Amino acid sequence: MVVSPRIWIATLSLAMPLQAEVLNCVGQSLPPLVYKDANGDVTGFAVDMVRLALGDQGDNLKMEIVSWSRALEMIKRGSRDCIFTIGHTPERANWMDFSKEMIVPSVVYFYARKGLITSPVADWSIIAGKRAAMVRNFMFGEQFEAIRDQLVLFEVSTIEQGWANLLAERVDLLPIRHYSADYSLQQLPPDKAARLVRLQPALEVVASRIAYTRVRDLSAWRDRIDRGLRALRQSNKYRELFALYQMEMTPEVQQALTSP
Repeated sequence: MVVSPRIWIATLSLAMPLQAEVLNCVGQSLPPLVYKDANGDVTGFAVDMVRLALGDQGDNLKMEIVSWSRALEMIKRGSRDCIFTIGHTPERANWMDFSKEMIVPSVVYFYARKGLITSPVADWSIIAGKRAAMVRNFMFGEQFEAIRDQLVLFEVSTIEQGWANLLAERVDLLPIRHYSADYSLQQLPPDKAARLVRLQPALEVVASRIAYTRVRDLSAWRDRIDRGLRALRQSNKYRELFALYQMEMTPEVQQALTSP
């Protein structure tokens, strides 16, 4: 498991009053973006990004890992201030205040057993009737939503359950964001990982963001972190974090980062 050092960028400190002394955030375990290290501390690419975006207020971020369903409920009730990483949907925006800046672009791919589907896929209609495992409460973008009715969908609780069902031939496809896929595939025995393949082209590039509860006004935190994230993405530190967490900067990610 990758362990993050404590990294600080003093130049990103943006002095302005905040409504609370501590920003209490929540998320699910989603390595390498958010996870617990060997000491039990919450770390990861996204955690480092938010701390760095806060500059000299980085220690005021308190991050907790719970199940995704519970994390969403905590934000809805207002028992926590923010959640990350999360994708925007109109329904979620009714009760969450989303950051304008993304933490990282995440590329969604279908994964399949080798030899089942020829890649690259010229026409996604060839997956009609295929069985797909879908991790509960994950979102995969508009392209997936456009073709999901063609699939026979089965919900699973974790990515690991998705791989298990795919390897056991209970399903044919698993949609997943590539950072999580790359990390979790490394945890599988090599002979099992070798049976799986990423299908091209990518389904979607989804912006992974921070969202804040609407129960109280956290706009000062949001605006400060947005400015810090914008500055970070334009710095060498951003690419250093990609290397630190061994995250692949695919062509789709590079294009998303250079888009206005």
